[in-house]
Amino acid sequence: MAWKIQDAWWLVAAIYFLSGLTDLLDGPIARYLKQVTDFGATFDPIADKLTMVAGLLIANESGLLTFWVLWIVFSREFLVDFIRLLIKDKNNEVVSASNWGKAKTFSQYVGLIMLFISASGVNWLLIPGQLVMYTSTAIAIIGLIGYRNLFINKKNISKKSE
Repeated sequence: MAWKIQDAWWLVAAIYFLSGLTDLLDGPIARYLKQVTDFGATFDPIADKLTMVAGLLIANESGLLTFWVLWIVFSREFLVDFIRLLIKDKNNEVVSASNWGKAKTFSQYVGLIMLFISASGVNWLLIPGQLVMYTSTAIAIIGLIGYRNLFINKKNISKKSE
């Protein structure tokens, strides 16, 4: 049996499904085992974002997703990480992922998996997958506003204590 490009898309979808599953479970498992660390709280979201950006790049380069979604999400991820690092630097406090961030990540995994499966020949999933990605982009923007507000509040608190 010859390997076809459609088979590769199923493999990509499976990899992203497993990645999303581990992303969903790693935090609860760490808390259950009492293995939560500042390192994990800081770098796990960064690793997850790198995985997500790679998927967005694949989807964009394959014509499954428009560039503006990639650009907004990439910019948002950079800004959120920058805000988190500033808060850590100023207040020596690790900022965990918000519920908006978790909803964004979940919807991105669902949307990317739908897009990758659509590329394998299940064409009817293309438009729903794109709609999920557009929704996740809106969630990303809302979440960014939350991180911005958190940064402003933390900045004001540290000014008052000086």
